Parts: sequence; C-alpha cells; structure tokens
Amino acid sequence: MEATEKHDREGTVHYWIDLFTTESLKQFLDAGARTSGWSEHHAKTIQKVAPGDILICYVTVVQKWIGAMRVIGPSADERPIWGVGIYPVRLEVEPAVLLDLDTAVPMARLKGKVDFYQTPEDKGTYKGFLRTGLTRFQNDADGDLLLGLLEEASGGPTGRDWSAEEVELIVEDYFAMFEAETDGDPYDKTEHRRLLKAKLSNRSDGSIEFKHQNISAVLAEMGRSYIHGYKPRGNYQKLLASEVMLFLDTPTPPVPPASTRPWKEAETPPPMPSRLPSSGRSDNRRLKVDFARRDANNRALGKAGEELVMLWEKERLEDLGRTDLVDKVKMVSLEDDSRGYDISSFDEEGDELFIEVKTTTGNADRLFFVSRNELDVSHKKGSRYRLYRVYNFRENKNPGYYRLSGPLDETCEMQIETYSATSRGFGQEKK
Repeated sequence: MEATEKHDREGTVHYWIDLFTTESLKQFLDAGARTSGWSEHHAKTIQKVAPGDILICYVTVVQKWIGAMRVIGPSADERPIWGVGIYPVRLEVEPAVLLDLDTAVPMARLKGKVDFYQTPEDKGTYKGFLRTGLTRFQNDADGDLLLGLLEEASGGPTGRDWSAEEVELIVEDYFAMFEAETDGDPYDKTEHRRLLKAKLSNRSDGSIEFKHQNISAVLAEMGRSYIHGYKPRGNYQKLLASEVMLFLDTPTPPVPPASTRPWKEAETPPPMPSRLPSSGRSDNRRLKVDFARRDANNRALGKAGEELVMLWEKERLEDLGRTDLVDKVKMVSLEDDSRGYDISSFDEEGDELFIEVKTTTGNADRLFFVSRNELDVSHKKGSRYRLYRVYNFRENKNPGYYRLSGPLDETCEMQIETYSATSRGFGQEKK
C-alpha cells in the first residue's frame, strides 16, 4: 500500500512484467483482454501495482513481447478465464498496445539495451527477471524502451505517417477531451479511442495512444498544459504540430444541438461564485486552450446563440400572453454590433429589455469576455439590461442558459484581461 500511495502522490508510472504462455494469452484475449490474473502467491505484490501502471506482456517459449496493458485497478471479474480457481488475484486492465504474434517484438531486439539482457550470458534466465509472473522493472527506462518498440511495431512514431485528415481528427478528439477535463466534465478515454479508431485508416490502439501523447508533447513545448493522463512523448510529425497550432488559433464552427428545450426548461440559476474558475493566468493546469477567448472570437457560435435566445424570448412572451410583442423582438446585432447588446425584447409590462448574449460550448461556469462598451451600456440601461449566458451549445447536448439583470460589474466577478494601447510618441529604444 505504501508504494501505491507514493505512486498517487508523485504521479510516477511504473512498469511490470506480465507473463503468458501462448495458451493463457489466447484465453486472456478470448475473455476480452480486460482482466489479467496471477496465483495467490502474488497477493501481496499486486497491492504495490497502482492504477495507471503499465503491464508489459511477454509470451514464453516464443520469446516475444506482445503488448502493454494499462492498469485500471482491482478486478471483480470472477469468470473462469484460465480454468476454475486459476489465477484468482486479478487486475482490471485496458490495452495500450496489443499486437499479434507475427508482429510482436522478439526478445533478441533487446540485447544490450535493457538491464536484464546485456550480454549473451544473460540469455535464458535474463538475470532472473522472467522467473515470476509479476515483477516490477527495476529500471523504468527499460519499460519506456519496450513500450516504444511495441508502439513502433503497431504503426506508432516510426511507422507510416498519419494523413492530414487523420491528424485533424485526432487533434479534434484530443481537445474535446481536454476541454472536458478543463471544465471538470467526466469523459472516457477508452470510448474516445474506440470512436476515433473507426474513423482512422487501420490504426492500432497503441498508435492512437502515442499520437495523443505526441499532442501533449507539442503543448508542453509551447509552455501549455495538456491532458493529465497523456504523458508527453516526442518524435512527432511536423504536420501534427502545425495542426495543433492551427486549432489553437482558429475558432471551431458551432455544431447545432440535437434538440432545444423550451425556455422554462432550459433556464437554470447562475453558478455560485465559489464555482467560478479563476482567470487561469496563474494556474498551470488551466491556462492551456483559452476557451473563453475562442468562444468570444467565434462569430458563428455567437450568432447561433443569439438566434436561440431570440426563439426563447418569443416563447416567453407568448407564455406571458404578450403575443402582440413577439414580432417586435429584434436581433439588433445584425444591424449594428456596437450597441453593447444583441437583442431588443420586452418584459410583461411592455418595457424594452436590452439583451447581451454570451454563448459557449462548455459548462455554465466557463469564463466569458465583456467589452468596455458592454459594461458601459449595462450601466446606462440599468435594471432593463439582461445577460443571457447560453452554455452546452454543441452536438448531443441540450443547451441551457442563465440570466443576469443589471450592470455587469454588479452581477459578475470582473477581471482585467487586456488593455488598449497607443504610442505616446517618446521613449524610443535607446541605441
């Protein structure tokens, strides 16, 4: 348990050997390659294996490395995978790389490259490393090397290059996960990988995993943070780096939601101040893709959000019995986007309301930008100024919104982000 606690505290990934015969490997694969097991002799050892650790799988007799499994945690699987009562000490795993015996990495490739096989004299016993079924690699660099060789054999970094279309798909997938992680949304990496794999040109799980880690490496070199579970790995395509930079600079077009709820069902209370994230400027984990700025720069997303608020406002007026005002609701931003609000609507008494719309594909508590003009106009309009924050505006989501009334600096926590600047005409660089 001490080793597990140390692992969690330091975030270190350790490598372990997982031995198979050709028969036990077939049984493992037939059972779905999600449960690995050992004899009761390993009950204490298995307590030292932490979630996130990697099992490097070796097939005896044929002397080949067949794959790498990422540890999920203890397994409740009691199926007789290898026979009744056999290998009852079990872990739940997921394949990081899984080859067949024809493409598996032969032990001969490791001679002189790993601690346990330095000279021909080590051959056979390999310094005792292969004597038991669950042994930790004493040198993590040996595990790194083997994982790299397995990824290479599966079409990883030194295999065939990814096409531009494939690179675009995996970058989009990576940032979808990153956005969810940044927003605190749960997401399933395995499911993401499964769906992505169906769109790619015969890419293995290991190759996809490696590419995700390549993206982390690109972000790390740019001084940005990355998905926690994808350790940066170099040796990436130039095309991949270009696509990542393009993605960061180019707003994504909005995907129309699958359905929209009536205005009453879609409205939620504003998030409490304690839930609001900081600007992220001093938080190494959240600085990353500036999603708030992407939302603000994405005009198509903004227009789509305004159209949805128009629909909700007309529904609201109809429900209030003010059908005489429905046709008077206008999207003034189409005529003049400098007014400091987007939509002109009405309250139940027929008094005009001035509505600014802020739309995001993310959660309700995502930051949004407010211009100096919008702040000034919110003061001039006072209690008749409204801000609609539309969130979850994306495919397979039901967008919602919350409303704020009155001057923006009274209803929002304001943080200075930018300055307007012009030359004073002096103070030139000294030669």
